[in-house]
Amino acid sequence: MDQYATGFSAAAAIARKSVKEGAPAAEAYRAFLKTGDSDDPIELLRIAGVDMDKPLAVAEGLAMFAELAQEFDALTR
Repeated sequence: MDQYATGFSAAAAIARKSVKEGAPAAEAYRAFLKTGDSDDPIELLRIAGVDMDKPLAVAEGLAMFAELAQEFDALTR
C-alpha cells in the first residue's frame, strides 16, 4: 500500500508541476525518464523536481485526490 501511495503522490506532483510550469517541468520529466533505474527512485524523482523527503509531494497527491473526489461528487448529484 505504501508504494501505491508514494507512486500516486509522486505522479500527482509531477503532473501538477507540468501544468504549472509547462516546458521546464516537461524537460525535467524527460530527464527523469532517461535515467531508467540507475539510482534510488527517491533520488531519481528529484531530477523531475519532486522531493519525496518533503511534505509538498504528498500534499500535492492529497490535493489532487480531493479535487477528484469533488469532481466525482458533483457528477453524481
